[in-house]
Amino acid sequence: DSFNARGSNWVMTAISEVIICHVPYLPMLGSSYLETPYNLALKHCLINVKAEDSYCFLYSVLAGIRVDVQKHQNHVLQYKRRLDELNYDGLEFPLDVRHVKRFEIMNEDISVNVILYSISDPKDGFYPIYVTPHRQRRHHVNLLLLEDGDRYHYTTITSMSRLTHGRTKAHGKCWVCDYCLHPFSS
Repeated sequence: DSFNARGSNWVMTAISEVIICHVPYLPMLGSSYLETPYNLALKHCLINVKAEDSYCFLYSVLAGIRVDVQKHQNHVLQYKRRLDELNYDGLEFPLDVRHVKRFEIMNEDISVNVILYSISDPKDGFYPIYVTPHRQRRHHVNLLLLEDGDRYHYTTITSMSRLTHGRTKAHGKCWVCDYCLHPFSS
């Protein structure tokens, strides 16, 4: 079309071949429990709720907003009895990252960020895959989605500074950008 519009007088007479490539869509969603990688466990920056069902997203959100749970933070029973505090009607579990936005709409006082970490390839680092547009909500939760091949598991980040430690030469606490995960020291 662009050649004809400029007066080339070219004419297409036939299409000899069309190639259509497709791949199956595999959504990133929490599935079964994954052990916290050793290098992250040493940082003491995560709560990894040991649940064998598909509600790891809900347990991780509850771990982030329930500061009154001091002991046994990794035990699922601490959060299972508090599931009625969240509205998750109509959501399918394990929860696809695309549906975090729906969860935030249903729970107007909670905002959630999701960061991806690959266990099988830890040198790639951390990637924000969902950053909330809601900045002034009562509760904010940062979740780390652990990935190991085709398995995923949500965990709660308790300290972004500890999680990203080692990216700066600073020795104290730092502030971390939600969009690029770059740490800034004072």
